[in-house]
Amino acid sequence: MLLGYTNVEEMALNDWIEGIVLLNYREKNNFFNLEHNYRFDLNKTIMELQDYLTSYETPIHYCNPYEQWMMHASDMAFGLEIYDVIIHFLDKVYEAEDKRPFFVLHEHKKLMQMRINFLQKKLDLDCDILFQEYSAIVKKSNIVSMIYLKYTITKNENIKKNIIHELQIIKDKEEGILNELCNLLIKYNDNADR
Repeated sequence: MLLGYTNVEEMALNDWIEGIVLLNYREKNNFFNLEHNYRFDLNKTIMELQDYLTSYETPIHYCNPYEQWMMHASDMAFGLEIYDVIIHFLDKVYEAEDKRPFFVLHEHKKLMQMRINFLQKKLDLDCDILFQEYSAIVKKSNIVSMIYLKYTITKNENIKKNIIHELQIIKDKEEGILNELCNLLIKYNDNADR
């Protein structure tokens, strides 16, 4: 990795975001020589949370509908729909070897938990219970990814059925928690507007 990074630096192959910049947290971001600070937008957060819950194609909010990515959007899954895609993958693919969906799912759950923590601190929300409930989802998603590894080795159909069952449980619990969070944020936003 060090050699790859060094070669990029020596050859001056920096991209528009100045090469590798995600290794360190930066309070100020500098793109195109324009500095800006991160500004939290509660309305956008609520909208994107609702998009996640309804599996709405969030990029539609930000893109020209004639852009090329839109031609392939019907092949993509958004929000909670990803659980259905993974379940379909497990159910229909007989030689399941790709471990990435389960690890990405777990990483997403960890990020969502961090977001709940951020919202709790930023808005002084009373959502300790939601945070704890979401912690259980993070743990369960990790367990499911480990069980999937076992399935790739054993090919035991009972393990696969168990994974599908657990994914449905995770999806249902996450939907409930995030609906509560969304309602809490909407209520907070309504009170802030008064």
